[in-house]
Amino acid sequence: MPATADDRIEVLRDLVLAARAAGIDDSRLYLDPLVMTIATGTGSALMALDTIRRLRAAYPDAHITCGLSNVSFGLPGRSPTGTPSVHQSL
Repeated sequence: MPATADDRIEVLRDLVLAARAAGIDDSRLYLDPLVMTIATGTGSALMALDTIRRLRAAYPDAHITCGLSNVSFGLPGRSPTGTPSVHQSL
């Protein structure tokens, strides 16, 4: 699991380049920023948002998908925690 946004972008860049080399258009790609729980690190949500912003800037035609509920996994009161994350990621 890439530990930083830079590492995640690097892995995804390699995948995008491989897909392009295989003739797959960016518009057919679904990129995942790997959302981690904030229960194990408070910077996880910010890293996911940073990764999403950078992916959108680098690959505007690609789609972004993620397990957004992961951000609040293991926390009491998950629902209130997850809702602001949805709004921020859009």
